[in-house]
Amino acid sequence: MRKSTYLSASAAIGLAVAISCPAYGQNTLDRPVGEEFAYSLSTGFLENTSDTHQVVFTDFVQIENAAWVRLYFDNIHLDSGSYIRIVSDKDGQMQELDAGEMDMWSNSSAYFNGDLVWIDLVAGPHTTGNQFSVSSVAAELPKHSIAEYCGICGGDDRYRTNLAFTARQMPVGCTATIFTAQGCMVSAGHCAGNGQIVEFNVPDSNANCTLNHPPVEDQFPVTAYQYRNGGVGADWEVMTTGTNNLGENCYQHQGELRPIATSPANTNDPMDVWGYAIDDECTKTQAQQHSPDGRISYRSSSYYEFYCDITFGNSGSSVIVNGEIVGIVTHCSYGCPNYATRADNSDFAAARDDLCPGGPGDLVLYDPDPGIAGQTNTVSASGATPSDEVWFVYGFRYGSTAVPGCGGTYVEIGSPTIAGSDIADSGGNASVAGMVPAVMSGKALWLQAVELSTCRVSNLVVFVFL
Repeated sequence: MRKSTYLSASAAIGLAVAISCPAYGQNTLDRPVGEEFAYSLSTGFLENTSDTHQVVFTDFVQIENAAWVRLYFDNIHLDSGSYIRIVSDKDGQMQELDAGEMDMWSNSSAYFNGDLVWIDLVAGPHTTGNQFSVSSVAAELPKHSIAEYCGICGGDDRYRTNLAFTARQMPVGCTATIFTAQGCMVSAGHCAGNGQIVEFNVPDSNANCTLNHPPVEDQFPVTAYQYRNGGVGADWEVMTTGTNNLGENCYQHQGELRPIATSPANTNDPMDVWGYAIDDECTKTQAQQHSPDGRISYRSSSYYEFYCDITFGNSGSSVIVNGEIVGIVTHCSYGCPNYATRADNSDFAAARDDLCPGGPGDLVLYDPDPGIAGQTNTVSASGATPSDEVWFVYGFRYGSTAVPGCGGTYVEIGSPTIAGSDIADSGGNASVAGMVPAVMSGKALWLQAVELSTCRVSNLVVFVFL
């Protein structure tokens, strides 16, 4: 029987399996970024006795001379309608987190450029007991580039790109790839960890090699993962991701993925790698680069050897053959070849089925239309099995709720309510319609769809009504 793994803000369950492997002497290719600083900021208990939202606390958080900061919270209580607002002093990027979103983001913020952010507690009408503390801050101080580049095969042929299907995995400094419309991603097992964020549309780094981060809308929290970290040929991770501040999953936002190949690659097959590795030109370091003109040099029962320029930061990059993922970059050797876990390894495939059933053509849920409170709204899904029943559920916070009759399958909504159901048409489309009360204006709703016959669950939509 398969077991699904769910990662909450407080715990992660991995499939860390120790096996014996040949002693190749390779290096993993993760490149952790930043450090964590203890911090002490606390609001105390705050209330709002008025009929409207009110800012009841304002302060700033600063790590002097840092290239960027990320906040970690505890002692959080946000009453109904209350939220925390964080604004970068450098570029004005803003993130708002209510109780459910705070849980989805593992009690942390997105990454913000600059060394200072402003933070507000906005209390909902007639709320009491609102509070939070900032217990630590992750930040990156100026550094020097390293001169060690394991994995470069002769001359370095990498060049700067910005393709939509791959992301920088932080803070571990790895690479991940979207492989389903749910926003599921694959990476390397030694990259797995709690409270991670994947970033798309990554800008150039600074002249001193410190990193810059994309806008908040291009950042997504990792919400669940399964992994194996057992060395060459046994090193993989499968992740689900939450939504950004626009209520989109990463596939909806980026519009591109790379599917898992249906058959393995062969020796001498041409291949490509995209990833976020270091570079001796600081502005390119840990920004997306393409490693072209690679080739598979050897195929074992569990891994590939290949010749293609990679280095630290490429852990988790997908080995792409004919537009499909055949393997996951995990290890390098000086002078090459380099190593990738095969995507068709049975345990890796089982983990993908557990966390992301249905594959690239999975059930896709769309935003309510017209998205205005006080009117009838329609919520639609595509990718359903024709003539099968699709249930639509909603709630008001992030969570993990088992789907009845579907062992190991969860919706990402706390205490969900059934909005209705529909029979999918011949094109796999289903929808429900209903009146959204006017009091929902400015409030967020969590939505998902479930096809009970197959136990498929759609992407999570978090939508704020006008």
